[in-house]
Amino acid sequence: SVRLDPALLGRIKSGTQRIVYWSVDANGNVEDEKQVDVRIDSQPPVTRDDSDGLIHTADVTVQLHASDDCDPAPVTHWSLDGGDWQVGDSVNVAATAGDGSHTIRYYSSDAAGNTEAVKQASVRLDASPPVTTTTADTVSWHQPGYAFDLCPADAGSWVVATHWFMAGRDSLIQSGTSVRLDPALLGRIKSGTQR
Repeated sequence: SVRLDPALLGRIKSGTQRIVYWSVDANGNVEDEKQVDVRIDSQPPVTRDDSDGLIHTADVTVQLHASDDCDPAPVTHWSLDGGDWQVGDSVNVAATAGDGSHTIRYYSSDAAGNTEAVKQASVRLDASPPVTTTTADTVSWHQPGYAFDLCPADAGSWVVATHWFMAGRDSLIQSGTSVRLDPALLGRIKSGTQR
């Protein structure tokens, strides 16, 4: 039995290793030398991903690229958010997966049985619009100058602007989260419900 043991033979590098062999019998007869070439792959594949680290508002596909010095077709395994391991080099993170950060774990193995350590990539989604609530008291009657707040929130990102205007009037679109029904700025406010 021939075993190519790196501990006995020194560091065996990936590539073709030639083994020369022969046998001798009890009468001293020596066989002519023969040789066999054995292919050795001592290194695992290396896999990289093309995740861009940006926040996406729609489905995102992350490509996994595995390379190996000896094996032209290493096999890549991946898992999304702790789910079952899949085989493939393309991971689709659907917008329906929800806003926030999603983790892709992946590794590749080659035909010789070498497996790289698990790596990971993150994909951030924000496919849902902000939700704005208000502190306005819609039950009571108020004097002109009544003020209330708009409270925007976004689970997948941050809110960059909140806009408002008084419906049914030639009022300008305002920006901000504080609303004050000021007659001097918005024109004469009449009694009744204001939208």
